[in-house]
Amino acid sequence: MKTRLITLLVTLTAGAAAYTAPTAFADVSTNTPARAGYCSVSGNSLSGKPLRPGMFLNLEIGQNTADPNYRGAVIADFVEGVGATCDPPAGFSFDGVTYVDAQGKASGLENAVYPLFTKQQPRIDPSPAADQAHLEKE
Repeated sequence: MKTRLITLLVTLTAGAAAYTAPTAFADVSTNTPARAGYCSVSGNSLSGKPLRPGMFLNLEIGQNTADPNYRGAVIADFVEGVGATCDPPAGFSFDGVTYVDAQGKASGLENAVYPLFTKQQPRIDPSPAADQAHLEKE
């Protein structure tokens, strides 16, 4: 199977932040378009029936801008140990910079499709005594 990298830019949004990541792969031997997981937004529909926001969609890259049924759908998140999803579990977060390919490998932005959500490390607060000792040094 011959695979050719097709670089497109996908704008990803989460809350007030927006980031752009290049994507994806297409199989040129079968003329198969590149696909990715997207998450539906309000106004998306399937066969004329509304989709609830946050449903996982398997779309061709760019179908979220070209197809009025899926206009505005956003790229799914990739959760470490889970895969592509529209509902990252509690305790996982995106660091704002790490994107992965469809297999979850962070191999560089040229192959990136999904923002990677990893398990958050617990925050260790210093003990009051250690905190006080630090303040006394200053």
